[in-house]
Amino acid sequence: MYTRTRSSFLVAVLFWVAGSLSWVLSSWTDRIFASWLPFPVKAPLTTLTNLSMVPIPFALLSAALFLRSWRAVIAVPLNVVVWWCAYGLCGPPSSPWPIPPLLVAGAVGGLGVALSDSMCCPRLLSPKRLLYAALIGLGAAAPFFVLSLRAVTPRIGGPFLVILLALSTGAWQASVGSYLYLVCTGRDDQVSRVD
Repeated sequence: MYTRTRSSFLVAVLFWVAGSLSWVLSSWTDRIFASWLPFPVKAPLTTLTNLSMVPIPFALLSAALFLRSWRAVIAVPLNVVVWWCAYGLCGPPSSPWPIPPLLVAGAVGGLGVALSDSMCCPRLLSPKRLLYAALIGLGAAAPFFVLSLRAVTPRIGGPFLVILLALSTGAWQASVGSYLYLVCTGRDDQVSRVD
């Protein structure tokens, strides 16, 4: 029991670090490209790198921890596509009430990642497990209310916003990633009793 709890905690910490570092990496790529590329090339390229850097650590960590199959070659890019779709659902941060789209994006992200990872872990295809993944994604998206603060208080920005987004992304990835790890490695005794 102690080993299982310790390994689950370590997995949560790894996903939290990966999620937090992904926003830091995306802000660094913006600065790197901003320094030496001309504007017509820089603008779309920095947007593409910012959008693509955030989900990659989560997808690669999932592949290393529990997607141990050749199908992970397909599941990892699908995780990235799921992130793009969920990110697109968030809507502009200047909308008057951005909380519901953020929660929907969290649920869609949790469900989508579970569906894409089910290629390597068929245990995820249980309707209850998919529902749990969506609910965990929805609940873990609550810290993203930071984006609504930016709409109310435009002074929140720069490094402070990157830090808050990094912490929120880390929390979401730790929650959803830990759940997927527990299901895919067969360490979900409580979930197995429900199914």
